[in-house]
Amino acid sequence: MFFATSSSGSSLHPQERPGRRREEERAQLERTPAFVDLEVVRDVGDLKRCLTNPGGLRNVLVFEMSGLATGHPQFVGVGETEGVQLARSRRIAVVLALLVLALGMSVFTSMAFLRSNPPTVDFTSGHKAGEPVNMTVQTVGSIGFGPHPTWVSYLTMTPGGKWVHTTLWQLPAHTRVNVTILQYDTGSPLRNQFIGHVTGTIGGTMTVNGRTTSLINSYGANGVGHTFTVPSLGIDVPLLGNLASAKNFCGAAPCTTSSAHNVVKFSFMTPGPGEYPWQCFVPCGLGYLYGNGGPMQTIGYMDGFLDVVS
Repeated sequence: MFFATSSSGSSLHPQERPGRRREEERAQLERTPAFVDLEVVRDVGDLKRCLTNPGGLRNVLVFEMSGLATGHPQFVGVGETEGVQLARSRRIAVVLALLVLALGMSVFTSMAFLRSNPPTVDFTSGHKAGEPVNMTVQTVGSIGFGPHPTWVSYLTMTPGGKWVHTTLWQLPAHTRVNVTILQYDTGSPLRNQFIGHVTGTIGGTMTVNGRTTSLINSYGANGVGHTFTVPSLGIDVPLLGNLASAKNFCGAAPCTTSSAHNVVKFSFMTPGPGEYPWQCFVPCGLGYLYGNGGPMQTIGYMDGFLDVVS
């Protein structure tokens, strides 16, 4: 149990006495005008309530007691709240410093994103309502250029036939999109076999090198290299990996069809206007914790946006 007095109350100086007499004295003190502001604090929560009272407490005495279970409490210590208030001030200072640091990191991250924001490939210019959009992308095991030449990445072919290092696409709403992915990377078993299923595509299938399928067994020899996944649209397409024994791997992007690769094709319908994030769900960030950092968290490499417009 604790006792706390406000700034208008005087402090208590208990003497060691039997339990009953101490209770009688406390009751008498609580009836004494000099202690009309006496607070009885039974736990830390009550003490914090006193300390945060708008009137404030300048002089709180904290009594530690033992023997409560036996009915014979004994005073074993007393302490002032000055240290408590000082610690509280330090905690506030630390919290404010952390908030400032978090704000600074947010600004820095936003500015870094804006500085490195890749271009958006526009598939809406010249598009006629009712016609499908044909889009070709490729996945590579090593981009081979830029600030992160060893990172895995996607690349996109523009309607004009030029390969661009980007994962940002502008697409017309309520339109069929026919996707061709040239997959140049190797594969491995999936940590979650569920993403080996094709979902969200038209017909719930894809074709891999001309063969229609709705599932990739990642425990096979090829494994799964990457996925194209749009969580908000329920789209998931696993991309069959290339055999590690292949002799003609692509060394640097953009890769050509003379290098070992698999051709994955599927179609999906765009929804109404909005921004829809997509990403690869295979942890392929080599050198990062659990493979989930680096390219896995960077726009232009393994994740991007569908910018769907009306």
